[in-house]
Amino acid sequence: MEEDEEYLFKKLMQESQPDQTCSDFTDSVMKMVQAEELARQEVLRTLLVKADADHPSFMFESRIMSQILPAAEKVEKPIISNGAWYTIAAFFALVIGYSIFAKSPQLATDVDPYLLGRTLTVFSVNISEIPSIYSIVIIAFCILLMADYFILQRFPRRTVH
Repeated sequence: MEEDEEYLFKKLMQESQPDQTCSDFTDSVMKMVQAEELARQEVLRTLLVKADADHPSFMFESRIMSQILPAAEKVEKPIISNGAWYTIAAFFALVIGYSIFAKSPQLATDVDPYLLGRTLTVFSVNISEIPSIYSIVIIAFCILLMADYFILQRFPRRTVH
């Protein structure tokens, strides 16, 4: 039974020939496709004209605006807290105190009659003994901290997107 079906199938395949199409087959198919497309465009055009889809309904905007909830205000905290500012001030007070009250090298203190001048001289000598990289880092850090502080004072509420 199976062999008979296989034999018939082989015989049918041998006798069959490829389909012959007419010479204007492609043109006729393309004309049909274009006609269908024109019909679709016409139907779509009439639907758009009838529906008036360009304009929203009268209450559209008010309905949308009534559904929008106001966002909670987000107030940003400063990066540097008050405790950090007190720590920075204490650090600078220690540096200045060390510079003023540390043993100074031999200076002509008898010649300088002004206490403030002598203090500033001792301060400048002691500051010059600190490695320069420390001074550069401290100054840069202070500039950035002060810039952040003043920016937050000027623009207290920054918008976050």
